[in-house]
Amino acid sequence: MIPPFIETRLLEDMAYGFSGGPTYNTQITPLRSGIERRNVQRSRPKHRFSGSFDRRDEGVVAALLAAHNATYGAAAGFRFKNWLDYEAVDEVIGTATGEVQSLQLVKNYAFGAASNAVMIRKPVAGTVQLKANGVAILSTTNTTTGMVTFTAPAGHVITWSGEFDIPVSFENDEFAAMIETYGASTIQVQLVEDLSA
Repeated sequence: MIPPFIETRLLEDMAYGFSGGPTYNTQITPLRSGIERRNVQRSRPKHRFSGSFDRRDEGVVAALLAAHNATYGAAAGFRFKNWLDYEAVDEVIGTATGEVQSLQLVKNYAFGAASNAVMIRKPVAGTVQLKANGVAILSTTNTTTGMVTFTAPAGHVITWSGEFDIPVSFENDEFAAMIETYGASTIQVQLVEDLSA
């Protein structure tokens, strides 16, 4: 039976070939006055990635085909490294209570007076380091949810550093390969973030 999510990174060393990033869903309603009203339909981003590979990338094409068949197309999710945004440095996640506590990893994005704390649900094992008021502390990390557990002095600001993946799945069940000539083919791959993972 296929699991809903596979904790394995697709194309771990692949830095080039994919394009994409975070997308939002904003409803824009124009009024008769010409003013536009904007309503945010989704509070967190949904990443999308697309890639085009040819048969010369034999290892890449083989890995993509294997993953697509093993996940039954769009049925199961997996990890994907977004090389544009895959690490956090001293990101604030909360304040210590002095007791054993658990907090969700987040990465904070700010621009002027606006900010957004995006949940990090797939940290990379062995990379997460927590600090309390700038001093490293012991912690445990659930790499499948992004929850960290620790004990620190009450009132201390908790920050984290480390790497993370994006949970994605193939956007559809079709493995789109275009056979151009003998020995020449192009593979189109569409990935979409799995917000339930």
